[in-house]
Amino acid sequence: MNYLKNAINEASYYYMYAYEHLCGVPSADEILDGVFIGDVVAGNDVKFLQQNHITYVINVSNIIYPRNQAMIINKGIRIKNVSVRDLPEDHDLLFRYIPELIESIRDERKNGKILVNCFAGRQRSAAIVACFLYKYVIISENQILTDFSMKPWIDNIINFIQSKRPVCFTPVANFYDMITRYVKENEDKKLGELEHVKEEKTEQKLI
Repeated sequence: MNYLKNAINEASYYYMYAYEHLCGVPSADEILDGVFIGDVVAGNDVKFLQQNHITYVINVSNIIYPRNQAMIINKGIRIKNVSVRDLPEDHDLLFRYIPELIESIRDERKNGKILVNCFAGRQRSAAIVACFLYKYVIISENQILTDFSMKPWIDNIINFIQSKRPVCFTPVANFYDMITRYVKENEDKKLGELEHVKEEKTEQKLI
């Protein structure tokens, strides 16, 4: 056992985390009603999922345990796997999935509960929930964020998530640029639609 511990201490953070937690207690927190952020242990623990009435698991790690997932699905809990690494080169990959994932969170939350998990429940899962909060909870469709006001809003969302699950985005928010990119693209789209409506109204007045 000591040999195993020494070997793992020399390994990367992920292997150390796996040794300490993978066979232990699931780590997850409810960020708002019906939306949880957690680690890969929580996402593969049938008992935990049932106790918390989770109906849908979004796994944005690059780890899949087929046997565990088969047991979970057998209990009527749906799973969405998106294989993404916590690396800069995978930011674009996760970005492409954001609209689909946050829309599914919104829809599932109406009648169920969702767990978004990555490996440690710190970065990838937190980034997805941050985008969900921006899109469907905190910022209204009629509110336009300027480039000046965008960062404080994003920081507030991150702070809110950390108030519910302090390990999120630690030591730094690895996907901050991706979150900012998603928010900016949405705000630019909203601004473009608003300008289009204004132009149509102006044309109608001229007729």
